[in-house]
Amino acid sequence: MNFEGLELRPRFSLVVPHAPETLAQHLQAALKQHPDLQGKVVGDHVVLKMRPHQAHFWSPQLTLDLEAHANGAFVRGLFAPNPAVWTLFIFIYSAIGVLSLVGGLYGLSLWTLGKPAPALWFFPGGAALALLVYFAGRFGRQLGEPQMQVLRGFLQDNLRQLFQEA
Repeated sequence: MNFEGLELRPRFSLVVPHAPETLAQHLQAALKQHPDLQGKVVGDHVVLKMRPHQAHFWSPQLTLDLEAHANGAFVRGLFAPNPAVWTLFIFIYSAIGVLSLVGGLYGLSLWTLGKPAPALWFFPGGAALALLVYFAGRFGRQLGEPQMQVLRGFLQDNLRQLFQEA
């Protein structure tokens, strides 16, 4: 089964014919000259994101992990929202889950006692809220799509330069 369309944080991987250190140095030098992007390069870990004057709540960031590979460097990439936004979503999902479970179990307890159990609506209500949060995340991803293309273009342009040098 392919769940790629459901993915809120797209991932990719590729092999580059240069050492991880060379790739990291090249990206760090290119970042200094790019007007819209900023980032950090720490060892074999690279984080690329929009400059503050361009960023908004849904702005994505691109995280790259560089590993040594027989043919150069193995690059693992992850497009994701700001970590604070991602943490907020996880908190909301957790709160919905806990409230649905507690409310639903309370409703089941009432139901087994033969009493009216309107709290059973916590189960479908929680599922509906979780879907609402999911679609809010999808909407946010669409709002961040143009910036995601900027990040992707920056990486592709710099990889293309490295391939030409190889």
